[in-house]
Amino acid sequence: MGTNRGFTLIELMVTLSIVVIITIMAAPSFGNMMTRQKLDTSARDFMAVLNQGRSQATVLRSTVAVCPSKLATDANFTKDKCAQAAIPEYTATSGLPPVASLTPAQKAEILNNRVFLVDLDPKINVESTSASFILFNATGGIAAEKNFKICSSGNKYSITITRLGNLTQAKSTGVCI
Repeated sequence: MGTNRGFTLIELMVTLSIVVIITIMAAPSFGNMMTRQKLDTSARDFMAVLNQGRSQATVLRSTVAVCPSKLATDANFTKDKCAQAAIPEYTATSGLPPVASLTPAQKAEILNNRVFLVDLDPKINVESTSASFILFNATGGIAAEKNFKICSSGNKYSITITRLGNLTQAKSTGVCI
């Protein structure tokens, strides 16, 4: 008789059982790694959009608003809501009865050039903020220091914007509220 080549059925089943056990042990770690990666990406995107908004304010020599796409109080914060909250002339009226001061075309221009929205992953929470938006002035500064905290699965980033418009980012751990 010739020699057997390959695995027996028992050897194959034992090998597959070991692979399944290792995969089951690795799955939660992989999920946590993906969540941390989404948080890291969201924090980088937040910083990039803040820098872009600050630069745009200095280029246009006008106020520019930056808002996260979700807040602790509003899971769907849009550019229009951001403009209404941050840019006074966007909702300004004049006369009696009140008439909107801006045409729809002017409002569209404000939304395109002076309002930036940070698109956050749905699994990322905005834990607490000192405001719902950042309004950069014509020199790239803001009226008062603001702080945004984003978190997911016990990992947090605190993004601080100083009065001069300088940005800092700090990573920490803890319970997300």
